[in-house]
This record gives sequence, C-alpha cells and structure tokens, in this order.
Amino acid sequence: NHLYAVFFFVYIVVVVFTMFRIVTAIFVRDSMAQAAKDHELAVQQKLDHKKEYVESMLAFFHAADSSGDGVLSSAEFHDILANEKVTSWLNLMDIDIVEATDLFSVLAGEDDKVSLEEFKRGILHVKGHARSEDVVAIKHHCVKMWKNAASVESALEQGVQALRRDISQLEGRLR
Repeated sequence: NHLYAVFFFVYIVVVVFTMFRIVTAIFVRDSMAQAAKDHELAVQQKLDHKKEYVESMLAFFHAADSSGDGVLSSAEFHDILANEKVTSWLNLMDIDIVEATDLFSVLAGEDDKVSLEEFKRGILHVKGHARSEDVVAIKHHCVKMWKNAASVESALEQGVQALRRDISQLEGRLR
C-alpha cells in the first residue's frame, strides 16, 4: 500500500516535471523563431523604406526636370527649390536645402547638370548616417592630399632655396 503511494507520487512528480520541460522547450523554440522573423521583418522594412525613399526622390527628379530630357540642370534644380511646397517636402524627407544644393553641386560637376543615374547614386548617400567605409575613404583621401601637400611644400622649399642661391650669386657678380 505504502509503496504504491510513493511510486505514484514519484511518477506524478516526474511526469509533471517532464511536461514543464516540454512546454518550456516549445515556448523557447517558438520565441526564437519569432525573434528570427522579427529580424527578417526589420530588414525587409528597411529595404522597403529605402525603396520608397528612392521612388520619392525619383519623382522629385522628374518633377524638377521641366525640359524632360532626363538631365537636371542647375536652373531647373534652383527653380524647383524656389517652390515652398517642395522645400517643405524635402524637409519632411530629412533633407536640408543647403545639403541638397551642395549635393547637386558635387554631382553636377563642371557641366552643371545631373543625369538620372548620377542622381540615384548620390541621393542614397544623403540619407542616413555615414558608414564606416565612407569615413575610411574620406580619411584615405585626406592622407593622400596631405602627402601631396607635403611634397608640394618640399618642392617649393627647394625652389625657394635655389632662388636664394641664384640671387646671392647675382648679387655677388653685381658688386
């Protein structure tokens, strides 16, 4: 009698413990699956947001391209920026007018025109934080420019020294 009670007590404790472990394992598995889906969802939302941003900016490009030639001239760009609704819309898109003007100048180059492809590539770099590879590229260019400036300075110093020698020699001859 007593042995049956102990056996059933142990049996019930083991079964309940096992059931809790199974329920916990299922809960953890489902939580991990949901977390993976949340990560995938966040990535997809970011890609969708980027796509919407590009589409909005392309609509801006086409609206600004009053000539319809697929190239945005400086005059067309400044004409559309004169519209208060456009500047408000750009502010809603987190684009500062000064930054947009600077970006246009950089993209346009010497011909003062921006093609649709140049615009697409350039506008994606305006939105968001600077990426580490952007910072590394800028640093690399700065180091190159510094080295070039140092070599120019060295060449100028040598030239100045040569001129001083020549002037001293000429003064010596003139005396």
